[in-house]
Amino acid sequence: MKKVMIILGPTAVGKSEVALACAKALNGEIISADSMQIYKKLNIGTAKTLKTEMQEIPHHLIDIKNFKQSYNVWEFVNDCKKLVDKIIKNNKVPILVGGTNLYINALIKNYDFANETNKKEDMYQSEFPITYSLYALNMPRDLLYEKINKRVDIMLENGLLEEIKNLKKQGLSVDLQAGKSIGYRELLQFLDGKISYENAIDKIKQHSRNYAKRQLTWLRSMENLVWLDALNKQKSINQIIENEKLNNF
Repeated sequence: MKKVMIILGPTAVGKSEVALACAKALNGEIISADSMQIYKKLNIGTAKTLKTEMQEIPHHLIDIKNFKQSYNVWEFVNDCKKLVDKIIKNNKVPILVGGTNLYINALIKNYDFANETNKKEDMYQSEFPITYSLYALNMPRDLLYEKINKRVDIMLENGLLEEIKNLKKQGLSVDLQAGKSIGYRELLQFLDGKISYENAIDKIKQHSRNYAKRQLTWLRSMENLVWLDALNKQKSINQIIENEKLNNF
């Protein structure tokens, strides 16, 4: 029996930092379960881990698509299963970082896509029986919302509007899957003259908070989930590492 670690939590809670520390301690590789980090050039608004920040830990399912392409849950599950097998064969630990609720649900509940897509290919079947250990970071909602608002401000300071202006020149629009992402959609509407800049920023923050609320509602419905304190990241990291070592990860 092989196990996949999954680190979950609402947007802006600090999942990437915790996942990176766990990967270093447990000889792991990180698989992103974020439906927007798959897109090349969508960097600032997706809070993508940059190569300079990866600390030589392999990261997968980041920058795998052009922003004009689509990518669906069937593709994610197929790609993820292949990666899990490859990582396990290399005696490494797969650490999935979410992300997109639908992606995680489809993977751990083993959705049957046979009659739900037009794909001719068969779904990749993992070579190993796989179980999942689920962890979720959280913090008091008022602090989380404050952190979300601050992160939006930091993204803007880091050049989010300029990133979107450049992508718009290359064809990014709200009609594309990539253009519907929070942050990109609202600023594209601003650039199209449909809303004011101030309104766009307010909407980004509001939509991000709403997204976090939906993520938490979904997480609370999950079974066998270990909740961790995002305000004490080192304690949470140690808890994950000790738990996984006890369970012969």
